[in-house]
Amino acid sequence: MVLSVNEFESLILQVSTNTINGIINIKLQDSSDITIQIINLSGKVISTKDYNNLEIISININYLQSAVYFLKVTTASGATNTAKITKE
Repeated sequence: MVLSVNEFESLILQVSTNTINGIINIKLQDSSDITIQIINLSGKVISTKDYNNLEIISININYLQSAVYFLKVTTASGATNTAKITKE
């Protein structure tokens, strides 16, 4: 289960979680090409995936072990946002 996530809103997106089913939802202000990485505290990239022309993206994080992770979202133009995710 996800215990907490830092919600953030910027010029490009908003991130939230559903603690019941372990889903991260990312809502973009406009559909654009983005890359999403999940990174552990040691800096190791656990997962990288590209998404194209979507305004809402849902990511299942049930496979992750209990730990703190960072969710890094990068747009095609190079804008980047990072959120901290704590999973129990």
